[in-house]
Amino acid sequence: MAVQRAACPICFDDLVSKPEEVGALTLCGHRVEAALYHQSCVGAGCGCPRTHKRPSWLRKRPGWLHRPSWVPKRPKQLRTVPEPPNLPHNLSPLTRKPIDGFALMPSTDDRQAWLKFADWNEDGNLDVSELAIVIAAMLPVDENGIEQFVRETFDTDGDGVISDKELEEKVLPYLESHGGALTSSTPNSPAPVLSRSSSQAELLAWFKHWDADDSDSLDEVELRYALTACFYRAFGDEVDNETKQTLVENFISEATKGGKSVSKSEFLETLAPALQLNLPEELPIPTSDAVSLRLRLVASPVGTVHEVDLSRLSVVRGLRREAQTLLGTWLLPQLFAGGRRLTNDCELLQNVAGLRNGAAVQAVVAPAPGSRVLASALQRIRSRTGVVFFMMFLSWFLASSVSF
Repeated sequence: MAVQRAACPICFDDLVSKPEEVGALTLCGHRVEAALYHQSCVGAGCGCPRTHKRPSWLRKRPGWLHRPSWVPKRPKQLRTVPEPPNLPHNLSPLTRKPIDGFALMPSTDDRQAWLKFADWNEDGNLDVSELAIVIAAMLPVDENGIEQFVRETFDTDGDGVISDKELEEKVLPYLESHGGALTSSTPNSPAPVLSRSSSQAELLAWFKHWDADDSDSLDEVELRYALTACFYRAFGDEVDNETKQTLVENFISEATKGGKSVSKSEFLETLAPALQLNLPEELPIPTSDAVSLRLRLVASPVGTVHEVDLSRLSVVRGLRREAQTLLGTWLLPQLFAGGRRLTNDCELLQNVAGLRNGAAVQAVVAPAPGSRVLASALQRIRSRTGVVFFMMFLSWFLASSVSF
């Protein structure tokens, strides 16, 4: 279920909550499955650069070492982080395939590496649903909305598959130029975090978020995933995954009588009170004696990371201005922390939920109103100018031919 959603299968948090840590498990430098993970969740050593090149003496080879034409070309391997994942028995937690490495999602600046990463099974095609998960891991967008957008915009033949050529020539350029527009048209809506003191309105918002088909009920699969994500996010890193999984299984078997579907009224009357009794109290926003706050600013969808140091008493507007300067744009970027859009420019950074030292903040530049019209007008002018120059050259050529 976590693979069908843009969520990490280990922590059940949105992939976009840690965009600089999104990657995949590998074996001998090649991906083994479609699932994406957070680097810290698989224990693959944090703080490693996204890409690293081989030494120059390995990149430059004498002529007699070059591959002959009759030898088949070896598939390009993904760049992996130096430390291997720390997973039981070196097996994938989903497919149980053997693994020995972890590859971070490359920046879109390196197109070939990004395309290689997206086409995980190297068959030259990518399912629309898999592409939607990759995009939702890069941008704070809703995976269902972006999947529908990809089907309507790029899957013209309706076969549910996007080729590598279409991915390189159509999808990737569109993401690079219209990433900000996508975050506005299909915004991400993270699940509300419940606690023991959550109000009835918050409980209803939580139920509505997981009721994707608006049926006023959660079936067994939706209920299990919703409860698992709720417990994992509520207890955070203070409780290990094995304890949280045991708590989830015990609660589902006792409170839901084996995991049957529940209606909205049943949820509010019986399930919600039992759920709140098993959740921790809502903790206050942690404060620190340190005056400065170091954040990692991730430029999406490119994926480049900048480190910024701001005062904890600074407001969101100051962070937005800093992002504008680092990105070199005259437009104010949209900011997202943990997948949630920061809309209140007057809010103090120390009061923003999830914003602590080392946290990642996504910066997405939306196109200015009228910019698309201006770009299309310039395109028409360039095309017409090219036609005029071509006609002038053709007239000169014909005149020269006649004179000879």
